[in-house]
Amino acid sequence: MAPRVLLGLLVALASASAPAAPLRIVTYNVFGLPPIQGFVPDRTVEIAQIAPGLEALHADGTPTVLAMQEVFHTPYYNTLTDSNTVSYGSLTTKDNGGPNGIGDGLTLMSDPAITSFSRVQWLDCFGTGGFLGSDCDTNKGYAFARIEIAPGVELDFYTLHADAGQDASSRAARLANLAQLAAAISANSFGRAVIVVGDTNSLYTRSTDAIAAFAAGLGLSDAWVEHALGGAVPGFGAINNSGCPPPRGSATGGAVNARGATCEVVDKIFFRSSAELQLTLLDYDVPLSFVDGSGNPLADHLPVAALFDAQLVPEPALALLLAAGAVALRALRRA
Repeated sequence: MAPRVLLGLLVALASASAPAAPLRIVTYNVFGLPPIQGFVPDRTVEIAQIAPGLEALHADGTPTVLAMQEVFHTPYYNTLTDSNTVSYGSLTTKDNGGPNGIGDGLTLMSDPAITSFSRVQWLDCFGTGGFLGSDCDTNKGYAFARIEIAPGVELDFYTLHADAGQDASSRAARLANLAQLAAAISANSFGRAVIVVGDTNSLYTRSTDAIAAFAAGLGLSDAWVEHALGGAVPGFGAINNSGCPPPRGSATGGAVNARGATCEVVDKIFFRSSAELQLTLLDYDVPLSFVDGSGNPLADHLPVAALFDAQLVPEPALALLLAAGAVALRALRRA
């Protein structure tokens, strides 16, 4: 076989195992509750300011998947997904279920195609009528999607909003939420590459949460832990709050630039590779651009973003064939 022909075959084979484009993942609790006079402010102005920021997230051309929580109010949903402002290729429709007809608040926008999507309500919740997190006033839960990041290459994507509140019943509900999601991932995504994002309402440093056990049990890595702590999961205790002014886990209070990528927040990005798809964390960030003219956050959370390289892993037989071809090509060139 001529060297040029063999080289062409090797290039064709190698292209089958070439990496997909870098992939950006963003999760953002936008505080989109319906306005209630005296209780919940009208956030029309802030939501209108958030929308162009969502578009800016993928302005550099990097394929981006954006998961939002608390998009409960339909006018806010319409603003955040207006095609005149925000241009993601795939978009999930507004959910209007639950006891008050405002849905689970989960919205997913993606440059890569969303090939399947479903919502699941938590089996446990606690709090109604504006008290103790009011979690039972909605049908909060998690959503599952398959996302095609390259032709024929999909990863499993989960976005969640766990029970809020620090009372004993809310904590128990939150633990049940994580257990329900873990069971679903184990059943539906065995052996598959997985990304899990969302508002967990959990901190590693809080002994009443079990977020570390949740991740470890599923073989998930935390983008913040990998980026800020070199993979060392923090233990319980206030010492881990050093440099991160209260209140922890939200964007309220204090200087906004004190809530950068070094601080733990309740908004998490977990990831797991598979035998076919290797996810490598390239960067982690808490974008500080989602603020008003005075530097105040546009929501009670800031978005959290991670950048990955998604590398297709060749089948063992293909890897051996590529290696043998390379050896043969070198031999032909020497000849």
